[in-house]
Order: sequence, then structure tokens, then C-alpha cells
Amino acid sequence: MDTSFGGRVGHPPVYPRVNVWDPYKRLEASKDASEEEIQEARNFLIQQYAGHERSVESIEAAFEKIIMKSFRERKRSKINLKSKLKKKVDESPSWVRGLINFIEAPPSEVIIRRACLFVLIGVWSVMNSVEGGSAF
Repeated sequence: MDTSFGGRVGHPPVYPRVNVWDPYKRLEASKDASEEEIQEARNFLIQQYAGHERSVESIEAAFEKIIMKSFRERKRSKINLKSKLKKKVDESPSWVRGLINFIEAPPSEVIIRRACLFVLIGVWSVMNSVEGGSAF
């Protein structure tokens, strides 16, 4: 029987780093490890200490802490294009703002009306070509 890492015969092995505070050290991963490497370390340790509930919980907690930290960093560094573009437009000369206001999209009500008109004309042209033959 395998009695490595403090395991006793007939009992699942206990993970020796259960009480380590640093999640990277707990998962035995470097701080610059990729998410895939961290995932692999987690899976390996979960497989190795599957029978000991506290060990598995400790490994899962460390993994979750690392992933949430990574998520927060990505969210914080996310570029907000809309606000940056609005800031650039506000800082631009008046003629540029006038041009942008001229080019802006119409309200959604106008777009819907024009789309309905386009569909109506399309249906009419198909029906008309069926009755009188091709227009070309």
C-alpha cells in the first residue's frame, strides 16, 4: 500500500500543504504559471489526494483563489472603448463633433420604419415580377 505523504495504511493520504497560506505554494505552482499549468497542478493533486476531504477542499480553495485573482486582474485591465471614444470626441474641435453628430445613427424607431418599408417594397417587387415576368 502507498503510505507516501503521511498516509496510513487503509486511510487516504493527507496533503502536507493543507495549512500553507500562499495558494501558489499550496498548489506547488510558480507565481508566473499559466492558467493551464495551475489547472493541471490542481487536477494532479485532486487525483492524488482524492480520498481525504480536507485535502481536496484545501486544493480547491487555493485554485479558486488564484483563478478569482486572475479574473479580477483581467476585469480591471479591460479597456472601456466607449468611454475612451467619448472622451476623445469631447476633446476634439467643434467641427469634428459636428461631423460625428451628423453621421450618428438615427433613433431605433426610424430604423424600424425604414426596415418595414424596405421589406414591403421587397415583397411587392417579388409579387410584381411573378405576375408580369422579369423586369430585366
